[in-house]
Amino acid sequence: MSGRQRRLTALVSGLATAAILLLFANAGDVILESFGITVEAFQVLGGLVVLLIALDMLGLLGVGTVSYGGGSDEPNPLLTEVFPMAVPLFTGPGAITAVMIYSIQGDGNPWHDLHVSIVVLVISAAVAAGFLLASTLSRVIGLVTQQVLNRLLGVIVGAMGIEFILDGIAGFYALPTASH
Repeated sequence: MSGRQRRLTALVSGLATAAILLLFANAGDVILESFGITVEAFQVLGGLVVLLIALDMLGLLGVGTVSYGGGSDEPNPLLTEVFPMAVPLFTGPGAITAVMIYSIQGDGNPWHDLHVSIVVLVISAAVAAGFLLASTLSRVIGLVTQQVLNRLLGVIVGAMGIEFILDGIAGFYALPTASH
């Protein structure tokens, strides 16, 4: 991507991430209820998605990079910036579940809701900043270091996925969880 395209991708991905997470932080329980989906089922799905991402990071799936451009030489910016960047990478079931759970824990307290919204906005800004700094950081740390870090982070992300699954199952059966 050119410098301009990277900046646009960073901006749109960050804004889309913020909008989606704020929507689910404020109305996620209503959205899930309208489809008859429990938060616990969404947690298990989030855990499975995160686990699959981790397995790919560890090189165990062999999927590689998937193209979302629809076969044309010129990628559609919305397909790149919103899908797959904002959804499902940054606002997949795991992130959506997390903001919903934190929002529900506030029990309607406006200060808690404001706190969750501020955290979502800060994280979304960090996502955009990360995109802007990615090529520079990539050159500084080198390819081998990137691959080692990717594998190490894959283990951590995999454990997070398993934790989401276990918490979802425990919540469904009203069992105590390891993280509480």
